Amino acid sequence: MNSPQHLIHCDLLVDGLGRWSAPGAVLFQGDAVIATGTPTELGTPLEAHFDRLDGAAIMPGLVNAHAHLDLSLIGPLDGVEDFTEFAGVVMAHRPLEDRVIAEAMNRGISQSRAGGTLAIGDIAGGWSLQQFASLQGSPLIGVSFLELLAIGSGQDEGLRRVAELLEGVQVDAHGVRLGLQPHAPYSCSRQAYQWCASQGLPLSTHLAEMPEEEQFIRHGSGMFASYLQKIGRLDAPPTGLGISPIEFVLDAVPSVPLIAAHVNHPSEEDLGLLADSSITVAYCPRASSFLGHDQHQWSTMAGLGISVALGTDSVLCTGRDDRLSILDEMQLLHQRHGTSMEELMPMATINGARALGLPIARWTLEDATINDLLVLGSPRGFARPVDCLERSVSIQWLAEDRSLKRETT
Repeated sequence: MNSPQHLIHCDLLVDGLGRWSAPGAVLFQGDAVIATGTPTELGTPLEAHFDRLDGAAIMPGLVNAHAHLDLSLIGPLDGVEDFTEFAGVVMAHRPLEDRVIAEAMNRGISQSRAGGTLAIGDIAGGWSLQQFASLQGSPLIGVSFLELLAIGSGQDEGLRRVAELLEGVQVDAHGVRLGLQPHAPYSCSRQAYQWCASQGLPLSTHLAEMPEEEQFIRHGSGMFASYLQKIGRLDAPPTGLGISPIEFVLDAVPSVPLIAAHVNHPSEEDLGLLADSSITVAYCPRASSFLGHDQHQWSTMAGLGISVALGTDSVLCTGRDDRLSILDEMQLLHQRHGTSMEELMPMATINGARALGLPIARWTLEDATINDLLVLGSPRGFARPVDCLERSVSIQWLAEDRSLKRETT
């Protein structure tokens, strides 16, 4: 016997490609989406249960391409003077015991779900697999990127610690894969990047996040050179390589797909290299703004064919503690640049999904279920996609919407 059909009408329906219908309609067979469009296009199938959601927009769950859920216990910061102060807060308060990491992850997972996150690229610091385990026990899917620092005299020790953590681990379970994150070009050597690529796991890294990174790689000087000497990782000032951080990574791991977080400071030449690469840029608008990097070239990147996905970074940068949401990043970009919902939806869903190795059919609604869908709510309703960006909206999972009465047509 076939599962019962369920037809839902709403003000607006938007998919991950930015395609939309207003009003919208979704037809389910059991939990599976079998048709989408307008109420007129879908009609009224006989014996289907029927619900009408007024003041509601339905869309696929969002993809957070770069997050640090294990920092969720620290809470939002009011502001910092510079990156050095920010990094100091992280190092002083990052949880290192598995019990505390699990507590932080549980909070971050709850904040992510409250923000409409279906899939995530989460960075697992502290040399622990607890983040991976926490994600596997959650409703989220995606990748847990095990972060490593391995440069100078700490290179061999860093690689050894990660190799020990990987030994005997099942790297793909419950919708979550294990990946690796060589932290950044100023904290990982060329050999460390190459070793990570050789493991055959998904890769992520911080890249071109600040001008000092360029100074370190190109000239062997500046803040990072001084710091690495101070902590004993380097015995003498490093030799500048005469190239940019982006060139450094692409030279170390050419043709390897990876997620590059931030990329706040690429040169024109760097942009050309990115356009010819397999890199997806994870742009975190609120985090970039929080740390003073407001002139991001994400629109230029997209115009060059570079895949740009959205991330949140950590709750430290977001200014709110109730949810960790890509929708807030989308609203910020619309507020600043007038970016449309049609432009933003691929950045908020399918670009990140592809980068995380997930099938995009869940976000195009061609192979989705009721558990993949969000309901945005507003008393003013939704006549156009832009209403999702210009109004204060509630976020709820469609499968958890208690207003569904399942009336018969």
